[in-house]
Amino acid sequence: MKKVVLWINSFLLCFIVSLFVLNFYAFNRGFYSAEFSKNGVYEKMPEADAMAGDLAGYFLGKEKLAFAGSYSAEELIHLADVKALFFREFLVFSAVLVLFAALMIFQYLIGGKLSRTVVLGSIIGLAVSAILSVVAVFFDSSFVAFHKLLFSNSYWLLPEGSTLITLFPRQFFVDFFVSVIVLKLAISAAMLALCLGLRYRRQIRKYINKIAEYNKK
Repeated sequence: MKKVVLWINSFLLCFIVSLFVLNFYAFNRGFYSAEFSKNGVYEKMPEADAMAGDLAGYFLGKEKLAFAGSYSAEELIHLADVKALFFREFLVFSAVLVLFAALMIFQYLIGGKLSRTVVLGSIIGLAVSAILSVVAVFFDSSFVAFHKLLFSNSYWLLPEGSTLITLFPRQFFVDFFVSVIVLKLAISAAMLALCLGLRYRRQIRKYINKIAEYNKK
């Protein structure tokens, strides 16, 4: 039972970190501004920051877009699909958080070591980051497969020059995907290092003391 709960919690932890990182960049105004500058979006759309903020509010529950007139009918349908997707993602994220908390309490009550969950979850996170790095090499085909999997229509296939394509060119999504991988990798590595450091702190302290004593000679 302990091992089963350990593995379930470890995968849940990895999943939670993944969704956290995804949402961090999806609603990170600083990231958007940096990408708009990098991709020359401001030259074409000076109001890009306001439009990005409008989209963020819409995805978070706002009923209508203030810049709705800037988008075509197809773009508005796609944006509604994306909003519905974020809504489902938030529900899943909330449910997984509750389940993870409950299972962590259960794991503690049955005598399981919670630190093992963090260690194993971090290792799984590092493995997932490595897999995503390979996927990034085949970004274009992965991007198409991702949209076909998540959307039941083809409104995401927008023409060059459309408002959404101008705001969010291909390079935006490449940088978004790479940033998600890097941050997930960094968080997983930090959690693993912290747990291992705490677990072996006595041995590490003894080793440091030995080095200090050696240097004094």
